[in-house]
Amino acid sequence: MKLVRINELNNRWEIVEQFLTNCGESLKTFRYFFKRGKEVLYEHIHTVVLYEDEKIIGYGHLDTCDSGKIWLGICLISGKTGLGLGKLIMNNLLQWSDKNNSKEINLSVDISNAAGKKLYEHFDFRVYNKTETMYFMKRSKRV
Repeated sequence: MKLVRINELNNRWEIVEQFLTNCGESLKTFRYFFKRGKEVLYEHIHTVVLYEDEKIIGYGHLDTCDSGKIWLGICLISGKTGLGLGKLIMNNLLQWSDKNNSKEINLSVDISNAAGKKLYEHFDFRVYNKTETMYFMKRSKRV
């Protein structure tokens, strides 16, 4: 397994597109690019992909697209959940965030995604709002 930061790469959209093409059922809960388009990728403050051999199996980002708030998003391709790979991506994103003095990280997760919510709670994210279909969670920087 190899995590690669792609922010400075000229072909970062093609890399993400390759990942999205292989996501399978995971796209039912990872709708980020379908709601915003590829342009948002160039606003990310930190974006990583997870390779298994030559295949991209995971993706994660930190994004300031909402009034300066930092939002976190991760996704693994179908069949790769439950193996600790989400923790690997989360560790990378949160270490980068802490190193760069981010005070608070936000995310949203489908209520039906119990495993995702559990993963985020493992990293000290707490629910601060809820709709019929989504939890909104945040993590404040440890002092």
